[in-house]
Amino acid sequence: MAARYSSYKGKKLSTQIIKWTLITLGVLALAFVIFFFVLQRFITYTSDGVRVDLPWVSQVSQPPPPLDSPPPIVTGAPESSPAVTPTPAPTPTPTPAKLDNKLSAITLPSSALTDPAQLETYIALVSSTDINALMIEMKAPDGKLYWDSAFQMPKTAKAASPDIDIAAVVKKLRDGGVPHLIARVSVFRDNKIPRFFTSTSIKTKSGYMWLDNNNRPWLNPYSEESAEYMTAIISELSQFGFDEIALDNLQFPTAGKVSMVYYGESPPGKDTAIASFLTKLKSAVGSNAQLSCFVDYRSVSDADFTAAGQNLNLLLPLVSRVYIDCSKATAANFGDAYASISQKFPDLLPNAFVPVIPSPEKTSAAAGRTLNGDLDKFARDRSLGWIVDGEKYPLDIFTR
Repeated sequence: MAARYSSYKGKKLSTQIIKWTLITLGVLALAFVIFFFVLQRFITYTSDGVRVDLPWVSQVSQPPPPLDSPPPIVTGAPESSPAVTPTPAPTPTPTPAKLDNKLSAITLPSSALTDPAQLETYIALVSSTDINALMIEMKAPDGKLYWDSAFQMPKTAKAASPDIDIAAVVKKLRDGGVPHLIARVSVFRDNKIPRFFTSTSIKTKSGYMWLDNNNRPWLNPYSEESAEYMTAIISELSQFGFDEIALDNLQFPTAGKVSMVYYGESPPGKDTAIASFLTKLKSAVGSNAQLSCFVDYRSVSDADFTAAGQNLNLLLPLVSRVYIDCSKATAANFGDAYASISQKFPDLLPNAFVPVIPSPEKTSAAAGRTLNGDLDKFARDRSLGWIVDGEKYPLDIFTR
């Protein structure tokens, strides 16, 4: 009997082990289902794979607040200025605007916006050299605004800069004799608003937020919420007294796993979406400032490059100047772009077709002192304007 009893107890123990194993697997399966279906909105697809931004680590998405008109911006006005609704300007005529001045510009470091001594340095540079314009980054590719916006969305996303009095900065530069001020704005590349308001972001077909090769989200150019946000803040910016607003990243993303992006079953053409946004923006800005845009050199020189949605036939009637990003271009690449512009849009030359020259070559001091070697020589030989980075070039390069 003892032997039979011992055998029976062993079978019971094995049954218990199997039972608890099945229960454990069931709990794990249930946890996986909860994780996938409940927390899936915190999953994002990056160029390196899948990433989970848990709600107790990252901010939870919320619907965008209504974009009411902010108070009018007047230098020195009290904070209690009454709100007004701006009157839209008439639809622009479809002809490229010619600019009378050839641009010789340098970018102003963002640190100068809160440093009066730096501002004085750049004012002196303009007065003593051939530089006739300063470009100031007012909305960075990471989504940060370099002014204290009156709108709630950038405040919620911690994108506004309450410590920067941009109206006072513009006034100081004007009083110092700077003839042309340009505000540079990253339009659809934005690392803040899409993370707080995911309905504005580019997504995958599964509905997850898509990130580019730098792990940054983008505002969706097809999204009405994205367009309304950008139109609102650019219209607000145009009231500060800038002569020109240069639109950077006015395009669809082209870097990263763009094959995973989903814009819907039958979206309009990319170039149509960009032009439609720009048309509405120009109407909203009105006569407050000229609009210009940065264009990938491939969009100019290669007719088959359509991924960015930058169709010059549609863009040129709406902007006053085109900046060609040469950060990845050689003199030959830029030469191809120049030849294409010369043939198709001769009215842009020489004042409205401007190369953005990358940082100095480091092969020799002489190369650095001639800005960027071949690219700079190409531009100067054809009497084109130019713009360079004030943080990367030693300022004595520009001394007459």
